Amino acid sequence: MVCEKDEEDDLYKIYEQFKELSLNVIDNDKIIELLQNIKDPEIRAQIIDKISDSKEKDHISEKNHIPKEITTKEGSYTMAEVKNLLLERRKMISSPTTISDLKEDINNLKEDIIRLKEKNVVIELRLDAIQAL
Repeated sequence: MVCEKDEEDDLYKIYEQFKELSLNVIDNDKIIELLQNIKDPEIRAQIIDKISDSKEKDHISEKNHIPKEITTKEGSYTMAEVKNLLLERRKMISSPTTISDLKEDINNLKEDIIRLKEKNVVIELRLDAIQAL
């Protein structure tokens, strides 16, 4: 009985010590805010490279080197996705826009409009069928 009481007291003391400790953590939202404040694109790219490299190393299983599944909330991005998006934007900015690029974009938009109109017709047909019930 005395031993159990001492163990409980020790456990309580340890618990109180841990309550006093604090751990500062930077979440992904804060990292993105920080990256937005960095004006120099080279420094920003270096930071993104280092972050994504360390994140990729964290998510690789040491036994069989298979990447672990990364779960993200809907509407959020992993650092690797942010890096890829920034690299794509950098490529787009560095290469001048040509007339053929614009034509391709226009054709893609036209196709999107056609698909949306088709979906709209289908939705209207469904709505009419529901209203007929």
